[in-house]
Amino acid sequence: MTGIKTALSSAAGASLIAFSLLSPQSANAATTSSDSTSVQASSAEQNAKFPGIRTWRPEHVSNMCITAHGGARKGAKVDQYTCVGQSNQRWFVGDVTGRPPVYRFQISSDSGLCLDIPRGNKKNGTQLQLWTCNGSINQQFQMSCSSANETKCRIAPHGTSFRKCLSVKGGSTANNAALIIWDCNSAKDQSFRFRKA
Repeated sequence: MTGIKTALSSAAGASLIAFSLLSPQSANAATTSSDSTSVQASSAEQNAKFPGIRTWRPEHVSNMCITAHGGARKGAKVDQYTCVGQSNQRWFVGDVTGRPPVYRFQISSDSGLCLDIPRGNKKNGTQLQLWTCNGSINQQFQMSCSSANETKCRIAPHGTSFRKCLSVKGGSTANNAALIIWDCNSAKDQSFRFRKA
């Protein structure tokens, strides 16, 4: 597996970031659009607070990174694994539209694969996966973040108004614990940090 150890320098204070994407369509559909091509960060994006290459770390456990299980490939399940510095733990947080900010999470910036909710199923326990980037609502997320020494964020599927959040299954501290959708609560396994990779 893979991972990255890097420092994130961020300004103190608080910010609210909204993550979402483009028009609804099935992420598991065979069709793709120009959006399925790789996302390249502009210089403006790289200088912004979130857009750019990041490692993505659960707050409830140390030295774990959100990881594409088995590598960056279509259909790979997303879970947590010890940070080891490989490309399947490097996420491009891409700003796709204007205000509120609209983003997607793409693994290894040139892969063409994005974080995806299988078949748009937002029920508790649904594990996130990688799928071809296609601009679907399955690949849209909102994020509420605050800054101190590092950025801490809660992440919600777009349209759930933080009734549902991304969570590490069962608050597990073990390798391969799934990144799932769950009812939003105050648990630390629903809080994540992003560090420049």
